[in-house]
Amino acid sequence: MGQESWTVAARQHARLLRPFSANGLSLALYHVLASAGSVRNAEQALLVDMPRTADVWVGRLAEIQAMLATLADQCDEACEALDRLIGQAPGDEARSVDAMAEILRGLSQAPAAA
Repeated sequence: MGQESWTVAARQHARLLRPFSANGLSLALYHVLASAGSVRNAEQALLVDMPRTADVWVGRLAEIQAMLATLADQCDEACEALDRLIGQAPGDEARSVDAMAEILRGLSQAPAAA
């Protein structure tokens, strides 16, 4: 098989190596998703157990507002992490294609099974 054939086959099969950082994506979004769930839980708790006074209502709304401010900061951090993943993607893909080409070359050179 020629070099170009290896590259074509490697590109077709490179996704089998999972070249992109699923762990990096999970880590980038972990706190965002956890905080979003906490906001949702706070909202549900407030709706289920509606306060009887304005002071309690305002206090609970302020708690949710603080949670949203934290969530906004976490979203900013997640966006920065995603920017890094985006920047790494072409290199990750190239390494995956190179690795798959080596695997395919190795398979073609392996001795036949008896």
